[in-house]
Amino acid sequence: MKTFIENLNQSIAAKCNELKNEVNKGLSAIILPNALTPVPHTSSSQTGTPPIAYILYGLAGISAIGALSISGFRIVGLGIAAICAYGGYRSSSTNSKQKVVTGTPIIDIERLKSDVSSKVILLLRKVTDEWDEYMQHNKNNLQDAINQSTLDENQKDDMANRIFIHEVFDISMADFNARMNTARTVAEIKSVIETFRSKMLNAIESTGRKQIEKYQSLL
Repeated sequence: MKTFIENLNQSIAAKCNELKNEVNKGLSAIILPNALTPVPHTSSSQTGTPPIAYILYGLAGISAIGALSISGFRIVGLGIAAICAYGGYRSSSTNSKQKVVTGTPIIDIERLKSDVSSKVILLLRKVTDEWDEYMQHNKNNLQDAINQSTLDENQKDDMANRIFIHEVFDISMADFNARMNTARTVAEIKSVIETFRSKMLNAIESTGRKQIEKYQSLL
């Protein structure tokens, strides 16, 4: 029994380290936008056909009519018409394109907070479920070891009662949500994540230590 419990406690310590790595990896995978990085946006003031384009188109039409009406000026008039028409086309096509300029990015803080919170909740649920399943497996194995031991029935019942409930992570999502709700910038959101990281790692460490002490007390 002693060897079994000592090996079990070593396994618990290793599992806690594994879960802490999962927390670090999961939180580090949450990518926050860099507010200092410019992003392209469209300038609405540069769209549409400018007045100069219509003027050039008009001159092109007049010149063409003049060229047809006055044979002596046919070649010159048609040349002017062609030049004006091309100028109108170039002016309208250039300005009809959207002008891409560099500006300050617009970050939807509320949506970002919601996305971050969802990822943190999923990570916490994953780590918590993994711990509960692991401890349930340990409890079953330990119960089998107790039943097969040479202890009397009263001692077996006492040990069974002491291992019936395992230690759980003492981490509050209400505290996380309250902090996240007050965040107004990307920097503040990052601070909330790092605070949660510290609390989660401490909770795993504390829970593992208490569970090891509980099993150690069985010896």
